[in-house]
Amino acid sequence: MLQEFTKALGISKDLLYPAKLYGDNQSANALAYNPEYYSRTKHTHGRQRFITEMVEQRVIEVTYIPTRDMVADMLTKALQKDAYWRFMRMLG
Repeated sequence: MLQEFTKALGISKDLLYPAKLYGDNQSANALAYNPEYYSRTKHTHGRQRFITEMVEQRVIEVTYIPTRDMVADMLTKALQKDAYWRFMRMLG
């Protein structure tokens, strides 16, 4: 549905894909590219398989970002004042 919407707007797929997915969990990021350890992560199999398929199709690109640089944390966690203002500056 989103693809149809962007096509109607005349936005090229080359500008949208691969979409970057940032994560601070190195193990989860590694699983997206190397499904070798699925037998050890059965509880996340469905979700992880979907991410792996999207990576294989080059729809998304999973990238590691250190926790201290994860700007989204300001929307999901209580932060100390200095971290809050640092993230605010990062957002512009």
